[in-house]
Amino acid sequence: MIKSMAQAVSRMAPTALEQDLINTAARNLNEITAELEALLRICSHESGPVGNKMNKARKRKWLVEKSDIKKLQQRMIQAKETLHFALNSSRVSNDIRSLSGLTCALRPFRSIENDSMVWINQEGSSQVVRRSVAVYGIYPHDTDIRGMGLMEYSLDQQLYSSLEALLDIWKNILTEVGLPRRVAMAAAISLRDYELNDNETYLVKNVLGFSRDPTEAATTKVHKAILQCADLQEVLQEQPWAVNTIDDTGDSPLYLATDKKQVRSMEVLISAGADVNQQSFKGWTPLMAAVWQQNVESVNLLLKSKSNVNLCNDQGMTALHWALMKANPEVTSLLLAAGASVKHRNMYGDTPLHSLVGSTNTTHQDIEAAIEMLLVAGSDLEARNNLGITPFLLSIHHNKLEFTRGLVKSHCSVHVFNDYSQNVLHLAARYASLELLWYLSVLDLSGINPYQEDSFGDTPFDDLVRNSHATGGWDLGDSRRPSLAEQEAFVELYQGVRDQALQNDIQNLERVLGALQEQDIAVAREHLAMLIRKEKRWERGNLVSWYRALDKRIQHAEWELATEDIDGHLLDLQEELATSVWEIPSKYGYLWEFDDGESASEEVSESEDRSEKLYDSDQQVVHEDDAQAA
Repeated sequence: MIKSMAQAVSRMAPTALEQDLINTAARNLNEITAELEALLRICSHESGPVGNKMNKARKRKWLVEKSDIKKLQQRMIQAKETLHFALNSSRVSNDIRSLSGLTCALRPFRSIENDSMVWINQEGSSQVVRRSVAVYGIYPHDTDIRGMGLMEYSLDQQLYSSLEALLDIWKNILTEVGLPRRVAMAAAISLRDYELNDNETYLVKNVLGFSRDPTEAATTKVHKAILQCADLQEVLQEQPWAVNTIDDTGDSPLYLATDKKQVRSMEVLISAGADVNQQSFKGWTPLMAAVWQQNVESVNLLLKSKSNVNLCNDQGMTALHWALMKANPEVTSLLLAAGASVKHRNMYGDTPLHSLVGSTNTTHQDIEAAIEMLLVAGSDLEARNNLGITPFLLSIHHNKLEFTRGLVKSHCSVHVFNDYSQNVLHLAARYASLELLWYLSVLDLSGINPYQEDSFGDTPFDDLVRNSHATGGWDLGDSRRPSLAEQEAFVELYQGVRDQALQNDIQNLERVLGALQEQDIAVAREHLAMLIRKEKRWERGNLVSWYRALDKRIQHAEWELATEDIDGHLLDLQEELATSVWEIPSKYGYLWEFDDGESASEEVSESEDRSEKLYDSDQQVVHEDDAQAA
């Protein structure tokens, strides 16, 4: 039935707009079929003489896989809903065509989640933008927690194709409700600071025309003098009241002079009474602008003028957060000396150490210096943001090898997972480049659960297969599609962690078996308790129950039954250990389809050679560090 449903969906003749949705529906149905077949293979085995073999059920396997069977039932329900959505996807096109004629006057404003795909989709084609707005039901005044909507985001990121699409989609709505002041300020900044062609200028001016919250602020002669790099003395005598005036872009004269790196103008303005702590558009202070420009002279001037080092903008970011986004050791040192807090969190829960991981600076020395300064000042190496992400996990998410290396060298924990139950293997499967995968392969990742399912029911290997099979940005989201070499490197990393976990379990079970042969209940239960603790930590309730049942047998001295159970379990574990990851299906099918029993390509050996070279290099660094410590 599932196969016929998948075939029916795949034979549909959709419009180009609906194609991705229907492909997703068909793929989900095929994946459920593949997983059902894989589950059948896992939970049965062939027995009997040659030519008369029969499939028999592995009762313990059915027990262990019980939760997966329930999940498959849930996914069948979801597949039905996905199919229904795919069959009715033409409504999306109709919504797009009719959206410009709707009014949102009576509709309450809605918050757009920070991790919503709608933000990423603004970077796509006009068609992707239109579909995204319709699918998510976004209107002009819907914003994220910062107050930023899609129109302002497109201006801020200079996404003029998106801007044009939004203006067209909402053209009738905007004449009724207009746009807030902050969008007009973003448009004014675009006209002032960016080099726009005629069409881009036309679009930005259109945005200004829809502003329903006009400001009385205007660009003063003081602002103009700064923009023209002219002397300020004369215009300040003519307009002394303008020293702290905010213009139509939301900037004060001091902020503007700082942003333009005009230190002499800054000195004149401060002498004339400019407020060094006055916050401009989005809450930015002159100190933040100086830090972002990495202008040490400006930073020193503002700090000497009693600039508040711990003020934050509308995202909750302090000057130290912004300094670490550049990973500039000198600026960071100045701010820390002035009392900048290393524990202040922005609205996303990020500490300055989290911000450091987002830096574009990849200089190894600067990164290590910044990490050391923060730790000396009391920064928490294991701090979690609002999503439960530590700086280490964030470095994997951002694919920042040098930051990962620096954090590991500072002895961060690699055995952590975020609020979505994603561990380092999940993130590596979704974001890591070849070099980062090679580095992770030399770390001690023992104890990490390779089978861990995240909040979406995906294991790390599921993530790799899904991303490898992705056909476009809509499927990938913010993940990256791994190259063949990256697929091989991840499989090597994943299999190493998996095999070590299996070997540990086998060793413990063999110790239990040895104790049973000696009829030593205490020793047998001691080793079994280690397995129970591990499975509880890994949240594999079915195995916990099975081990506890085995423990009861041991307590009651049921030696033969307990031995039989362990022998069967050992056989399963040894069989899994002997099976390459390449031959194991994920929730999304096999990673590669092989012919004639072939496994991996010749590139695997090349990857192994490179990995060994990286391993040797990192081991040399470790030995050098140990020698220095000694």
